[in-house]
Amino acid sequence: MNQEQLHERIQKIRDEYVERELEPAIARLSAKSPNPNRPEVKFGEIDGVYKGLAAVDWAENGPEFHATVVAGYMRVSFPPMTADYRQLSLEIAPFHWDSLSIEFEKDTVGQSRFEQWFDRWFDIDDERVSDGGVSGIIHSAIVEPKRISLDMGSAPSDALFELLDVLRESGVKQARLGPSE
Repeated sequence: MNQEQLHERIQKIRDEYVERELEPAIARLSAKSPNPNRPEVKFGEIDGVYKGLAAVDWAENGPEFHATVVAGYMRVSFPPMTADYRQLSLEIAPFHWDSLSIEFEKDTVGQSRFEQWFDRWFDIDDERVSDGGVSGIIHSAIVEPKRISLDMGSAPSDALFELLDVLRESGVKQARLGPSE
C-alpha cells in the first residue's frame, strides 16, 4: 500500500466513525435535551489513562448529570494489510477510530514527544472549543510497554500520522494498528 492509499484508508476509518456515528449521535442528543449540554467534555483524575485525562462524547447538566460515550459499531472492512510510512513498517487490521491499539517492539516511546503530541491533540489548553459540534480532539490514551491504546475521538487523521511520527522518531521500526481489546 502506498502513502496515498494509506492516508485514504485512515481517513475513511476516521470519517466512518466521526461523520456517520459521532456527529449524528451528538445532534440527536442535543435536539432532545432541554438542559445545558456540551459535546466532548473533558475530565481529570481518571485512573488508568494518560495524565488522568479523558473526554466523553456528550455531557448534559440537569437535575442529574449525564455523560455519554458513543461506541463505534461500524468498522471499515478490509483484509489486514501492510504499509510503509516514512520508514516505519505498519501492519494494519480493521479498527474503530474510538478503539485503536498500536503495538510496537520498543518498551517505551519518547516521553516528551508523546506528551507534546497528547497535549496538542487532547487540547490541554482548550483552544478548540466546540460550538455544538466536535472539536477535533482525542478522547483518551493508555500507554503501556509496547502498546498505546487510544480513543481518537473526533481528531483528524493527521493526529494519528503525527503519533506514527513520534513512534518512528523514538526508534520504532515496526508497528501494528488494530482494535483495542
